[in-house]
Amino acid sequence: MDWGEASEEKFDFDNSVIYGLALIGIMYGLSALPKMIGTWSIIIGIIGLAAFIKWRMKVRSPILPLDLLKNNTVFIFSNLATLINYSATYAVIFLLGLYLQYVKGFNPQSTGLILVSMSVVQVIIAPFAGRFSDTIELRILASVGMTLTTSGLAQFIFLICTG
Repeated sequence: MDWGEASEEKFDFDNSVIYGLALIGIMYGLSALPKMIGTWSIIIGIIGLAAFIKWRMKVRSPILPLDLLKNNTVFIFSNLATLINYSATYAVIFLLGLYLQYVKGFNPQSTGLILVSMSVVQVIIAPFAGRFSDTIELRILASVGMTLTTSGLAQFIFLICTG
């Protein structure tokens, strides 16, 4: 959809505020969970998400159209693959940081410099990936990328095992 096609739609500001506050409540609650304020914050955040969904059904142009999830398996599985990919990548960064500090004895600054190399590689490769996406079919490119990510993550098993 082009911007010209959406000219008559209004931005759903009220629902955006409800959604944002609900997410803040849940995230704050998770970080403060051993305390009672954490539990209450999560409960209030969940109530906020329920209000967000209920409000979304009444608005003509919602901020999050849940119709995207109905009968759209490609969209659902693409998002699921993205979730798995980023979860695995985050886990590697988290566990590698602990490994470098507690097993290898690096200080936090050295560990941070080693871990920032992942971001530097992404910055260097991103322009080439953009060019590849213009010439290579996206599902093939995504499959190759996920295969490379999986093989890279699998190599970390041997790093931890050999310590």
